[in-house]
Amino acid sequence: GELEGAAAFLFTSSSTVSNLCRADAIDRTNPAVCIGPVTARTADEEGFSRIHVSAKATIDSLLEKTVEVLEEG
Repeated sequence: GELEGAAAFLFTSSSTVSNLCRADAIDRTNPAVCIGPVTARTADEEGFSRIHVSAKATIDSLLEKTVEVLEEG
């Protein structure tokens, strides 16, 4: 699909997790970087195995966490 080769998925809400999971066959072993604990819980329920949560519920914090996750490998 269009998301093949994605290094990570960034989620800003539970609905974005659910909608993406319905829309495409995605690799749920890729990191899921979530803006908060509710979104992370939905990612867990949708089968993601590598879930990370930003320190604050802001886009800047989400991006900082994403960079950290990608640098860690």
